[in-house]
Amino acid sequence: MSEHNSRLADRYEELRLFPQSEDADAALQEWHTRLYLMPGFWLALLAYAATFGAVAYVVLKAIKRSLPQIDFSDWPYRIAISVSFVISFSLAIWYGGFWLWRRRFRRFLRERLTTLGVPVCLGCGYDLRGQEEPRCPECGRGF
Repeated sequence: MSEHNSRLADRYEELRLFPQSEDADAALQEWHTRLYLMPGFWLALLAYAATFGAVAYVVLKAIKRSLPQIDFSDWPYRIAISVSFVISFSLAIWYGGFWLWRRRFRRFLRERLTTLGVPVCLGCGYDLRGQEEPRCPECGRGF
């Protein structure tokens, strides 16, 4: 498994359950290809960005109204506000994209594991190897 993927495995324990590291790398490659082709991904990201932009606009208007003595048309204020807005907007988009698709990514990894013959609960990700009862002991889901 590549260094980047091993860091991802710290966050997603499903990646450690793959029989071979090449299988995990192939699953991640397929996920990235699928993700960028999903219109829902781009629509959700756009909606998240629009919401963040609207909130930022309202906050900036409130700041401008509450501080009438400061002339926000001066270039140092514009640069400071623009830089802080771009940085916070970028972080919000990155985190929002990560947060929105985390569950779907985990579900994809679990489905991929089951197609490779590794018994994993699709609901919670519990490793079902050696399980005799046809129910997940973690969440109770049948398999």
